[in-house]
Amino acid sequence: MPIVVNPGYIWPPETDPVVSPDGRITAIVDPAHAGVLLRADYSFDPLVAKVRFERQDGSVVRSGNPAWSPGGYAHAYDHEATLGGGTLWRAVPTHFDGTEGTPSEYVGAVIPALSDGWAWLKPVSDPDKAMLLKVEPPDLSYDARVDTTSIAGSARPAATWDVLEGFTTQLRSLVREKPVADQLMTLLDEGPVLAQFPACAGLPDFYFIRGKVDLEHVHWDGYPWRRYQWDVISIDRPDTTDSPLRIPDLSYDTVERDWTTYDQLAATVTSYNKLLEP
Repeated sequence: MPIVVNPGYIWPPETDPVVSPDGRITAIVDPAHAGVLLRADYSFDPLVAKVRFERQDGSVVRSGNPAWSPGGYAHAYDHEATLGGGTLWRAVPTHFDGTEGTPSEYVGAVIPALSDGWAWLKPVSDPDKAMLLKVEPPDLSYDARVDTTSIAGSARPAATWDVLEGFTTQLRSLVREKPVADQLMTLLDEGPVLAQFPACAGLPDFYFIRGKVDLEHVHWDGYPWRRYQWDVISIDRPDTTDSPLRIPDLSYDTVERDWTTYDQLAATVTSYNKLLEP
């Protein structure tokens, strides 16, 4: 079935910031990108240089491995956490001499779940390029790693085996608007992508790189459409070490858009850390 790129999804309401019991870490859910902005506050400790943001399962947030903490404040954006279920995060400070301080208590938040028929495609390197798609769950194919050798006088071969290879599949998108088609092609050229489906699809979150891409022009429901089909190759989660901080809707371009001059910016925003927060 085709994936129909559809910007008409009704976003869940934004949630208020959630703070850990010790006040050290704050989570702000971003429903429009299915992510969470995390902030650690170590302004009371001038020896803290960096902060590592961890989930309760021990995995590290991509832009928080580690995050610099100017003025004692560190930020990370987690666009890879599980949808629809509660996730816990904590902050682990690192001092200028390389020693670690006491981890914060955990803070929890819930990223809104998807309705049946929807899926997120999120470029690992840039959460701002994530797309919400109308999608039917794909079929998956796992290649075997089996070697056989014929044995003289035996009806059965000798065999060796290993774990299955990562699955391959295909995804299809049916797109009418050219800007959406351009956005999809840009997404597919961003390198590794995270795919997230609703729980009812029975699919785990998975990372993939795209293979060959085919484009077909079709007419459907009286309108011209572009049908994109690309090969999907599953991969392990890309390494998070020293990944840069990327926050959706925040860049030098958006700062220039929202403030005409530096004086206007300085008069409105009291610090660099405040600029990073909604």
